[in-house]
Amino acid sequence: MLLASLSQEYTFYRFQPKEIIATGDIVWAIFDVGLFYDPKGEGEPRKHMTLEMAVRWRLEGDKIVEHQAFFDTASLLMQQGKGLDSS
Repeated sequence: MLLASLSQEYTFYRFQPKEIIATGDIVWAIFDVGLFYDPKGEGEPRKHMTLEMAVRWRLEGDKIVEHQAFFDTASLLMQQGKGLDSS
């Protein structure tokens, strides 16, 4: 559910690279990310959030043929004020 709402409820405004490492056709990068959470139709105010995101690309020639992104969803939910259910 969280991933499905990314394109609708989140506006990313900053992807600041912290580290980029390449070995062969694999590239890894760590970014500081700034974004706004703006749930549509829920009456909640827009919230500013930050997180770190790791991205992995596999290249063939000069084209990206695989892309994966990783981030801490628990931190994102906590910044939204949703907390974590301990059950």
